[in-house]
Formats: sequence, C-alpha cells, structure tokens
Amino acid sequence: MHSKATLGYFCAPPGHFWTWHGEFRSAMGSVLGNFLGSRDTLVDLLEALAPDGLPPLGAVVLVNAAAQTVWDGVVIHTELQHACGVWKSGEPLPSTLASLWMHATRGLDAISNLPPELKNAAAKRTLVRMVFEGAFNRLPPDLSESILDEFKKTPDLEPFMQRAPDINGQARLLRDLSALAKAFDRLPPSQLEHRLRTGLDGDLGDQIELPLEDLKPEPPAIEIPDDLLAALEKEGGQLAQVAGVARRLSAVLHVPKPVSQQDDLPVGGVSDITNRGEPDRLLLTELAWDDLTFASRLAQGEALYSRRESPPSEPPPRRKILLDTGIHLWGKPRLFALGAVLALVRHLKRSGVAAGDQGGDVYTLADDQFAPVSLRTVEDVRTQLAKLEPAPFPSEALAHFVQNEMPQAEPGEEVFLVSHPDAMALLVREPSWQQLAATCLLHSIQVDRHGLLMLSRHSVAGSRTLSQAQVDLDALLQGPPERRPSLALTDEMARLPAFYHRLPWPLYYPMIAAGQVAFELPQTGHVGVTPDRCVCYWRTSARCGRVLWPYAPAPEAQRVMLVDGADPGTVALAFGTFTNCELLVCDVHGRRPSVLCAGDFGQAYVSGVSLQSGALVVYHSHGCDAFSAETGLLLVSYRGGVPRQRWFDGSSFREDARPVPLSDRLASTRMPRAHHVSRHTNITEVGFGPTNGLHFRKQSGMTYHLDVATDRTPCWRVCGRHADSDVVFRPLERLDTPQWPDVGLRQAEFADGRRVVYDPRGFMHMVDPRSNHELSVAVVKGNTAVWLKEGHHFGDRAYLWDEAMYAPLHLVAMSRRLCRPLLGGPSSVPPPPLPSCGSRDDISQAGTL
Repeated sequence: MHSKATLGYFCAPPGHFWTWHGEFRSAMGSVLGNFLGSRDTLVDLLEALAPDGLPPLGAVVLVNAAAQTVWDGVVIHTELQHACGVWKSGEPLPSTLASLWMHATRGLDAISNLPPELKNAAAKRTLVRMVFEGAFNRLPPDLSESILDEFKKTPDLEPFMQRAPDINGQARLLRDLSALAKAFDRLPPSQLEHRLRTGLDGDLGDQIELPLEDLKPEPPAIEIPDDLLAALEKEGGQLAQVAGVARRLSAVLHVPKPVSQQDDLPVGGVSDITNRGEPDRLLLTELAWDDLTFASRLAQGEALYSRRESPPSEPPPRRKILLDTGIHLWGKPRLFALGAVLALVRHLKRSGVAAGDQGGDVYTLADDQFAPVSLRTVEDVRTQLAKLEPAPFPSEALAHFVQNEMPQAEPGEEVFLVSHPDAMALLVREPSWQQLAATCLLHSIQVDRHGLLMLSRHSVAGSRTLSQAQVDLDALLQGPPERRPSLALTDEMARLPAFYHRLPWPLYYPMIAAGQVAFELPQTGHVGVTPDRCVCYWRTSARCGRVLWPYAPAPEAQRVMLVDGADPGTVALAFGTFTNCELLVCDVHGRRPSVLCAGDFGQAYVSGVSLQSGALVVYHSHGCDAFSAETGLLLVSYRGGVPRQRWFDGSSFREDARPVPLSDRLASTRMPRAHHVSRHTNITEVGFGPTNGLHFRKQSGMTYHLDVATDRTPCWRVCGRHADSDVVFRPLERLDTPQWPDVGLRQAEFADGRRVVYDPRGFMHMVDPRSNHELSVAVVKGNTAVWLKEGHHFGDRAYLWDEAMYAPLHLVAMSRRLCRPLLGGPSSVPPPPLPSCGSRDDISQAGTL
C-alpha cells in the first residue's frame, strides 16, 4: 500500500500536462504523446535532489525535457493549452500561467542551448542540483528519501498512472512553473553555462577585491578651517547669521585688563634704527648737521631714531566660557549667545594664542553639569546651535563646575558665563556664584531674543556693567547673500504653480475620454490612465476627468482593485513587471490625497489590497506587505504560506483563521462616447495687454484673450485685427521637468517677475511671486473655468468639482491685479484692491474687464 505523500507526488493530477506511459522501465510523456523522459533518468535525477529535499516533480520533468536532444517550447506550450482545456477553443492561457510560462521558457531555452557535454546523463545531476539550489518549496529531506525509496520499490507504474481527482491540476501547474521562475531569478540564464563550468557567478574577467585583514579604515580627518567665521558664512542660513553676530560683537565687546596685572614698558636696550620716533630717541649723530639740513631731514623723514627693545609679551589669560543651553536660550537667543562665544574666542586668537588652540575652554550645559566642547569646525557650531536642554537655569551645573574644575584653575584665569537675564537674576544669588567670583575674574554676557547684549564683571562686592550692544534683528536675519546656488533657481519642479501641488487637481482635466480603455466602478464611473499618463476618474455623467495623480509610473495599469475596508471609491492601480510592482492608491472622490507604494513582488501576483490599522496591506502570492497610508513607505513584510490568514495589527502580522476579505478586480472596458471637448493647442506666445489682460497667440497667428466679467461666464475670445498691436508678448520656453518627461510644460517670464506657465494638457497658470497670488484657467474653446490659489472656483461647472462658486467681482479684481499691463506700457495703472469673497447673490453686477 503506497503512502498518500508518494501518490500525491508521483501521480499526475487532472489538468496537468504530463502522464505515465507503459509498464515498468517505461517513459514519462505528455498528454498528447510527446516523450518527456524515461523512468530511469527521472529516478537518477531525483536521487541527486533527495538529500536536500525534492522540488515539484513537474519542474524537474521540464528541466529534463529541455536537456534532451530535441526540445521545442512551442510544443510544450500546446501541451499546457491542452491541459488547461483551452486548446480546442483557441483561447489563450490564463494570464498568471502565461506570465509564469514566459518567464520559465527563457531559462529552459538556455538549458536546451547548452553544449552536449553539459547536459549528458552525468551532467544532468549537477544541472538539476544547481537549478533548484535554495528553492523554498522543496519537501523535507527525510520525507523525500522515503517516497523515493517507495517509488523505486514499486515493480510497475499502475498505481501512479491514475490521475488523482482530489488534486487541483492547475494549482499544481502554477506551483511547478513558479518554482522554475524563482530558480531562474536566482540563476540568470546568461550565467548558467559559466556556473556549470566553474561553479562561480559572473565572468572570469571580473576582479575580486579581497579585504585586508590587519588594516582598519582610518576615520576621515576633521577639516579645521583657517577662518571659521568665513566658513560659516559660506554655509548660509542660521550659520551665516551666527557668524554675523560674532563679527559685530568682536568690534563691540571689550574686556579691560584688571588693574592688578603688570605691564612692562619698553625701556631696555636698542633693537633697531628707524626713521620715526620720539625726539628723545633721536641719534646724536643727527645733531652734527647744520640747522637747515637738520630741519630738512626732519621734515622729509630722513632723520634716524633708535628703537627700544620690546619687553617679552605676556600670554593672554586663559578663559573658560560657559554657554547656557537651557530653555531660556532656545530659538533666537541661542543665535546671539553662540555668536558672543565665538566673538570671545576670536578676541583671544587675535591676542596671540598658540596655533591650533581655539582660544579658550568652552563648556555647554549637558544634563546637570557643564561639559567641554570644541568650536573649531562648522559641524561643531551646527551641533551647538541645535542643542536643547530643558533646565530653566544651570544652578546645579554651576555648582558642579566650581567643585570639579576651579581647583585646577590657573592664576588670573577668566570665566565667562553666557546666559539669559532671567536666568542670571537667579544665578547671582547662588553660593557657587559667590565662590566663583571670589576665586577668579568672573564675567557674564546676558542676551535676550531682541538682540540686547550686556557684558558685566562680577566680584564679591557686586557687579559692574562694562559694555552694552544692540544688534539689529531685522538686518541680522537677512544674513549675507547665499554662496550656494538655490534649488528654487534650478529645480523647476519646485517652482511649479500651486495647482500641481494639490491632489486631486482643482479643475477637471479637459480630455475626450470616448473609446479609451478604463476600469469601471459599479454605478459610479470609470478610472484609468490617459495617453499623457494622468490617472483620472470620470463620473458617469461627466465629460471631463478628475486628475488623481499627475504622472503614472507606466502608460497603462495592468489591474485595478477596490481597497477592502476603506471608504467607497478607494481604488488601487497596479503598475510594474514580473518582479516589481508600484501600487497607486487613490480616492476617486478627492477626500484624501493619493499615495504610491513600491514592492518587490510582481504585479501579476497581487490578489488584493486591504486597509488595516491605518495601513495599506497588499496581498500577493509570496506573502503580504504593509505600507503607510500617508507616505507609502514599507512598514513590515511577511513571506510564507497562506498570506490571506495574516492580519496587520499596527506593528506586525498576526495569524488568524479567518481569511482576509478582498474585493475582486475591476473589469476593463471602453469609455462611452461623451460630449465633445475642444482645447486650444499650438500656443507659442503669451502676453499682457493694456486693457484686455492675458493674451495668447497660436502658431497660426490667431490671438485670444481671457474675457472675465461679472455678468457672464469666463471664456477665451478671439481678438480682432490689430487689437493685439499694443500687447507685450513673450515666447514660451520649455521647462525642465525630469519627473514628467513627456508632458512638455512651457513658461514665459516677464520683467516684473510674473510667470505664465502653459500646460499642453489644457491649462494655463499666472503666477505673481511678489503678491503670492496665482490664477489657473482651463484653455478650452467656449466657456471655461478658473481657480485661484486661495481655493476659489469660478466659471463653467463642467470643469469644476461640486464646489461653491465665489462672486465674479472677486475674479474680476484678481484678474486685473494679476493681468496688469507691464510697467511703462501705455496704460500702466496700479492694481485695484481685492473685494471680500461673498457669494454671487451678495455682490451686485459690475462692469466687464
């Protein structure tokens, strides 16, 4: 009696392409009688595979058939059609089987093209071991040995010639082809021959870098700039502002020497002879000249003087600078405080500190103590600028500093504390502050958010203000000009109008959708990808599409599914190849922005999408993946069997016996014919006229202007002969938009900073950076629609959402402001003030523009 495992492995199920023929030592063949291999050859190959586990039998049969002298993939394709029951009807294979067969055929053809010495009887054992090495769907080794022994001990094939009706033939066929597809992913067909001959991946000419055992990579050397303030100014931003504060305070803050410090006068010997000096240092030989010559030498600087030898210079006193980084110095005060510290360090460097020394010991607040830091590089300054400590005043840190650092202080050492006036009011009462004032020269620099800095000297007897400075905050925050090129000047995608940064787009996409392939939403509308890759949604009664995503990853979506568990109308469009998939999740009603997810699974294997615990969970044949519903980033993945029983709980996948409900795929169809929409095309120039606002000129020479009035719907009207003679036109130049390579946006810039962006998909945008106003209009024939950056809609409802329209008078005023004549034109008038945004009924009718 044969075991169930042996019968399940060696019996051919219904719907499969191979079967057994004949008695003992007979052959394995196809359902149409083609020879696929002998039993002895099959046993020999399975013995080579059994120690690591047997792969699916159908995959081994195909590899053996490809290694034979005669191999024809077309014949095997016919076998698959016959096995799936579609041979006589002439229909193609199911899409999943067809895609897997195409993927596996490339590897089988490579096996067939191998030289004869690499696919003989002895070489086949190595071939199958190499092809199925690392396969995940192999049987356990002990079970493999057991069923193979039972098969070899069976004298005839009668028990295995019956097709097992309880086994799904097409499911078994999917498993066989999937095993081959994954095997050839691990072992590319182009490297198969080289791998069989050498056992190595890649070409023989590839150089292999061997790691050095004893040599450890040295950390990169820290680059210390010669002029730290100049390096900070080159970085720009807040670092340049800190450098500006330091330069200003270097000229303002002056620390006087204490009275007790000794200073030697230059009364030593003579060190040099010079032409300048005091009368008492005049050489006696000058007196030998007569009076007229002596006076002439004095007047012309020819007289000689002796220069006294200078006394040895005393090194400046060592400074310890304490920087308070508590909550009082968050934000703008930190900028002034750090600038004051750099000014003190710079003052010491000018006084002659040793080369390589930063000019003093700098300490910053860290928890409950002052920790030493370095301020030699740009990164050091950036770190201290972003450091935040919640302590309101550093009393405990000051006590720790006095107890541990001051006993080792040198004579005449100076201590500076940079803090906020509110914190200083409490610190001066601390016993540690009084002890510090009695043991060293103690100074404080108080800074606030208004740019007021005050330098004070403290002693046991009290404190005395030495100097004060007020830094102009407005002038300081402007900072020096940026040295680095700004992204806004080179990245045209960042300069696109606000219209493109809103999803869905505020205006409908004026495109004729008749006859286009789309996917039908039940009783709602259609969703699909336009020829210029806009992902749109068309309602049943609408003639224009709502743009859900501006540029699809591919020209066509392979499949569209409803997202289970989400609001009605949330769909997922799958783009990609057999190994990678990009999934675009959109809400056709515009309630939330679309999100794009990317995974390492083929789009053909996706079975459905579900919303669980605020995340998008994608189920496919290899497992399931959870993506963020806001950013589309991958959160967690699961690879294994029965993925439909894995539920995402917010952090990981948990197993549940209940399968996850998934919606079916949407059916593809042709869009029904709708009302004709005609767009203006071949636009070459745009300009502003003295009376009629925005104009554009076509390649044919026809000129149109935007007609905006309070008593009629906005539209584009043709200009009469010579009506555009006083219009200042600018040619439209192509915009560099690498993320949308096939769109062809064009732009015209004017001397006053205004820009007009033309989109060949049917839109025109006016941007005024000075007033921060924008206007977007559909470039269609007949009535049109307008959208303002503030969110106001005007015009024909065929191009608008179900939004409330604002008063036409507001559109007239905004159009006059944005489409004003250029300065110096024949009718240059100041723009009118904007009225309040009321409804159409609240504002009376006014004149036309």
